[in-house]
Amino acid sequence: MASLMSEIKNYLRGQRVDIEKLVDEKLRLQDELDDPKIAHDYKQNTIIPKMGELRHKISEKKIFAEQEVKKMVAAAKQQISSLNDLKGEDLTEDAKLFSCGVKLSESDLEKIIDRNSNNATMIQLALRYANENGLKVNRVLDTHSQALTACDDLSSTAHLYIDHWIDDPEQGIKILDRFFDEGSSQE
Repeated sequence: MASLMSEIKNYLRGQRVDIEKLVDEKLRLQDELDDPKIAHDYKQNTIIPKMGELRHKISEKKIFAEQEVKKMVAAAKQQISSLNDLKGEDLTEDAKLFSCGVKLSESDLEKIIDRNSNNATMIQLALRYANENGLKVNRVLDTHSQALTACDDLSSTAHLYIDHWIDDPEQGIKILDRFFDEGSSQE
């Protein structure tokens, strides 16, 4: 999860640099707009339209950033979800026990799960065998739901940052670092 957080943070930092240039230009134009020495017609015909264009460009960059973060999160969630996919290459010798005709006990299944504790395919096979044969096994397949929820939380945090602070010249970088404090993440 820390790598996704770092990827999003670095991406948003880069987007913030691009947006900051537009914001600086908008602030410069705002100063001109506020300057009583500049002619009203020039303000109406030149400065105000340019400010509108800049607001539009900033908005487009924010929308694009939001879409890119969603793509990053979706890819991470797909990778996490695939950890539970049954994979033939993950079958161990223990897989033969499920179809050899010997009735396995709850204890047998727990030992198989213990031996294959990092193998989602074998754990799923053992749990399915238990279910099909009415056996109770005190084990649960880790569906990585916490990691998936953390991805959704990162997406929400990124949305909040993009929506409210990515274009803030004073607080933007501080908020980015606070929102995406990698020291508080869990791998």
